[in-house]
Amino acid sequence: MANRRWALIAGLWVLFACTAVAQPVILEFAYPVGVAGPLASVIDNLCREFNKQHPDIQVIPVFAGGYADVMSRVKLGIAAGQPPDIFISTTPTTLELIELGAIIPLDEYIAAEGGEAWLRDFVPAFLENARVEGHIWYIPWQHSTLIFYWNKDAFREAGLDPERPPQTWDEVIEYAQKLTIRRPDGTVERWGIEIPVEGWPFDALCAQAGQRYIGKPYEVFLNTEAAIDALTFLNDLVNKYKVMPSYRLYGDSANDFVAGKAAMMYNSTGSLAFVRDNAKFAWGTAFLPARKVRGAPTGGGGFYISANISKAKQDAAWKFITWMVEPERTAFWSRQSGYLPVRFSAYNLPEMQEYYAKYPQALTAFKQLEVAFAEAMWYQRFQIFDIINNALEQCLAYNLDPAKVLAEAQQKAEAVLAPYKPGK
Repeated sequence: MANRRWALIAGLWVLFACTAVAQPVILEFAYPVGVAGPLASVIDNLCREFNKQHPDIQVIPVFAGGYADVMSRVKLGIAAGQPPDIFISTTPTTLELIELGAIIPLDEYIAAEGGEAWLRDFVPAFLENARVEGHIWYIPWQHSTLIFYWNKDAFREAGLDPERPPQTWDEVIEYAQKLTIRRPDGTVERWGIEIPVEGWPFDALCAQAGQRYIGKPYEVFLNTEAAIDALTFLNDLVNKYKVMPSYRLYGDSANDFVAGKAAMMYNSTGSLAFVRDNAKFAWGTAFLPARKVRGAPTGGGGFYISANISKAKQDAAWKFITWMVEPERTAFWSRQSGYLPVRFSAYNLPEMQEYYAKYPQALTAFKQLEVAFAEAMWYQRFQIFDIINNALEQCLAYNLDPAKVLAEAQQKAEAVLAPYKPGK
């Protein structure tokens, strides 16, 4: 009798083992929320949809702030032995992430998807910073470029052609003077132009003036004629013509623009959905105005997989990433966020063609890719950007000599990059 009872119990355990549902793989997904618009809710809904379709994997989004906050979370996670399993970081951090041993190369996973044939569907400029030491380290997700926004109603009121945005820096100055509105007490009711005081737009201006401020990842060119020309342009807008505030960032400018407090702005395509959903006036987008040439950096972030997690989690993370970058989904993300679809096949989908027909402003960024280039990638990228940003802020706030400010910034940046130069 006892033997039969134990046999029954053993049989029940076998039955339970065969029918029990396996525990899902839990993935922490660190996502940066740093651009105007309700991006967090869109990401949350996408994760919910993935989880519903993949009960064996459950992705938990963690909204970490901006890109720098994600990097801090990654570093702290490595130190604590609990890094995020998947994260979005700005692509120029690839070098630092490799140095930290924080990420894995994705070549084997990519090969299983079709290798280079699969990668060819991605916009090349978005993959430039992914290729390091012969490996691919991220998959593009939210990518943008700077474009020019203008308020057509404000143009009309100022006697400007509402269908013709400025084409050159000189025209930016000319138009901004006509568009700026001051009250009798001298306070500004509407700024003519807002350009975020930050390294990304400054790279665009330097390129337009003839030379980018980045060469190899250990080189910086801040004391050049082009860089001085670019900072002089910004300083003149603020302190000579007084048509631009001394400090704004992307979200600030987007808010000012939709509120009618700025008539023109340089801003990310990542702010396009916010403008689309909130502007109560006719508005347009165009290529950035030129100096010697046209040009604009791409920017944004890609999906990275942590090196400090189990193989099962890495495999699950890859399944989530490939699901997210399917053409239909990157097209959906573009329509919701304003970021560019990262795959060419997404542009030809009927829903995207309908979207572009309804909002032609969204097509500007894709067309501008013809004159776009990858975002600057240095060793110690955040530290270099802090040096550049501080130099810009100080110059505009105190009307300093651009050449002197940039010479000092050059010295500081060279000191940071010195250990990375060949032979060091």
